[in-house]
Amino acid sequence: MAFELRVTEPQHWRTAADMFRAALLAAPSSDDEWGKPGMEDSWRDSHSISAWDGDTCIGHAGAFHFQVALPGGARVPMAGVTRVGVQQTHRRRGVLSAAMRRLLLDSAEQGKVLAALRASESVIYGRFGFAVAGESFDVQLDRRNGARLDAPVAPGTFRQLTRAETLATVTAVHDRVGFDRPGAINRAQWMHQRYLADALAPDKATYVVVHTAPDGTDDGWVQYSVEWPFVFGDHPGGTCEVNELWGASPAVELALWKYVLELDLIDLVKVFQRPIDDPLRFALANQRHYVVKGRFDEQWLRLLDVHAG
Repeated sequence: MAFELRVTEPQHWRTAADMFRAALLAAPSSDDEWGKPGMEDSWRDSHSISAWDGDTCIGHAGAFHFQVALPGGARVPMAGVTRVGVQQTHRRRGVLSAAMRRLLLDSAEQGKVLAALRASESVIYGRFGFAVAGESFDVQLDRRNGARLDAPVAPGTFRQLTRAETLATVTAVHDRVGFDRPGAINRAQWMHQRYLADALAPDKATYVVVHTAPDGTDDGWVQYSVEWPFVFGDHPGGTCEVNELWGASPAVELALWKYVLELDLIDLVKVFQRPIDDPLRFALANQRHYVVKGRFDEQWLRLLDVHAG
């Protein structure tokens, strides 16, 4: 099948985005979705390769421009592979292979040392040189069973951010603490807008709390939301969902966890995408209260420049 690969022009971003959404069996983006803060910036901050059959977009592969932390603390340029998909009617015709090959070659020419992605299907990316480099847990802690912290925590104070100050404050803190573990990446403004969308919305029960060290430096934060599930015949305890938690050190992270685990009115704490060496796991009074509900291949990596030192 003949098709053309080309760098996606801005006037075709939305067309490529809708093709990608269709490849994942999702509806096209609405005007409201496309107009969300940071949406077009996320395309502007990426390298986008699209495949075309005449005037029809039939495939896409893109990569964000990131810096990634390596073991030992060094940071190198990385291609954050994203929005990979082929139109349902044009699969198994070489479109994906051609788009990925072009994307990875371009990324290497741009000076990227690594390419990384999160895989929608684990059987796809091995043939493009990727392998699992990191895993994560989704975790539940039941306060009714006595889940509590039993470890030293960093000294300091907490404050809850208003919506008006959330974006600027979290951006500044993440710039200081966001490379605390291998695989962590920098975040552009559009990424913070995406991750903090619920906290910035006026109608969501989502909160951002910052930890401040004794010297006055903000050195960590947690974003969480609260739901009140109704269970017939049961008391109405809340469920706290922790979306993100970052600290400048394990002790700061544990201080934030202590704050979360001592919230009033909360029965269950659900935590998403925690690293397998999560300090919380080993700091609980009873490790059995750290209940893993899911284990996922969180990051896939491929070397692009084996000689980069």
